Amino acid sequence: MAREKKIFAALLAESLILYINNLFFLVKASLCFFLPALIIDSYFAKNKMFCVDDLPDGLFALPKFWIVVVLVSFLVLFLYYLVVILKAIKYVDEYKSITIKELHEESLRIFPGYLMVKGYFAFNVVLKTVMFIVPGIIAMVQYGFSSLAFVIDGKQKGEALTFSREIIKAFWTQYLDNSLICLGLFIIVLSPFVVSLDIFIQAAVMKDIVWLARMIDLIESSSIMFASIFLVVFYYCLYKELKERYISEDNNK
Repeated sequence: MAREKKIFAALLAESLILYINNLFFLVKASLCFFLPALIIDSYFAKNKMFCVDDLPDGLFALPKFWIVVVLVSFLVLFLYYLVVILKAIKYVDEYKSITIKELHEESLRIFPGYLMVKGYFAFNVVLKTVMFIVPGIIAMVQYGFSSLAFVIDGKQKGEALTFSREIIKAFWTQYLDNSLICLGLFIIVLSPFVVSLDIFIQAAVMKDIVWLARMIDLIESSSIMFASIFLVVFYYCLYKELKERYISEDNNK
């Protein structure tokens, strides 16, 4: 018997419960990325906004070599963060206990394999994009669950891409509908808040209250972090829902 389809509201409620009940642990797991990102953002990107003359104007004021080093390091750190946060969500969803130290040890152990999966992902998408643009876009969507297939279910290299493609092809409409609706809500809810805080930052700078501007900027960055964690939780719940339906329907054939 096939599993009953969950509507968007049910997925959203499930994600919110998982997110709220485990927020403190998920935030701790996310600091490996957001703390360095906040430091880089405050030291480089915001100095000009805050009119701090004795510090660098921005990242791109650095020599080209160091720009590349910072950007590549930031990309690798982001990919590592995805492994950590997905592992953390899986553990809390399965009611399993793990310390932050153990979480990072496990994430570091599988990280090389994750980079292999992302390499396969990039190669396939670029190859199909070079041949024809539309197939490249389709491939990028179909491989959208490849990260979760590797981290959550241990699918290796091309197997993760194939598993992702099979799930999304089977439930193409539900995948796009739920992903786009959640992303749209994310933008609609967060944008006015971020824009309002940016206005307050500019007002504080004009009044030469730099400490207040930096404080508001910290609140803005923290809000983006909390919202971003929820997006990953929702995507995890969507993956789990579509994967279980795919397996259920495959077993009934």
